[in-house]
Amino acid sequence: MNMGAKPVSLPKGKAEKNVASQRKNTPQQSVPRPSVPSTSSESFPDKFFYSLSKLSENSNNREFGRKHKARGGETLDDLLLRVYGPQARRIPKSITENIIRSLNPGADFSSLAEGEMVLLPVVK
Repeated sequence: MNMGAKPVSLPKGKAEKNVASQRKNTPQQSVPRPSVPSTSSESFPDKFFYSLSKLSENSNNREFGRKHKARGGETLDDLLLRVYGPQARRIPKSITENIIRSLNPGADFSSLAEGEMVLLPVVK
């Protein structure tokens, strides 16, 4: 074996040329990727109810719940809009209100007192 020799390439036959041209024109198949849950694709109500359910399991869980100071005369709807913004309108009130009431016994959500602390879910 001569180390100084140049590599030799063999001439391509017709069959080899056809295979090479087919490879160039054939789209490459993509490798399937495992599905990874994406939190960005979840809707706000889904995220809200997930945190609310975790909070209802353990109301002391700081990861899923946070206390918010109410303004005088504020309703539950007003508080939710202030804390979560306009996306809070997409939360079904009938389900939400009952769970939030159970987390905040004694709170009057038709007219909250100034400075009253209300436990609400943390939406990530």
